Amino acid sequence: MTTHGPGASTLTRRGEIRMLILTGERDLTTISDLDRDMEHVAASGTSVVIDLSEATFIDSQVLSWSCFHGAVNAYDAAGCRST
Repeated sequence: MTTHGPGASTLTRRGEIRMLILTGERDLTTISDLDRDMEHVAASGTSVVIDLSEATFIDSQVLSWSCFHGAVNAYDAAGCRST
C-alpha cells in the first residue's frame, strides 16, 4: 500500500514484520492516513516497524501518534498484544 501527497507512506513486508515507511512531510493532516495503515497492519496480526528515516519533516503530533497513540490503539483494537 502506498499513498501519495505531501507525506507518502509505503507498507511492505520483510519476513514476519511489516514495515511502514513514511516519507516527505508528516503533519496533522496526514494522521488519518497513518491510522488507516496501522489498522491494515493490525488486522494482519504481524509486528510493525515505523521507519521515519525518509521523512523530511515530522510534526510533534505525528511523533506522538507513532510512539503512543496509533500503534498501541490499532493493535489493542484488533486484540493484539502491544508492547
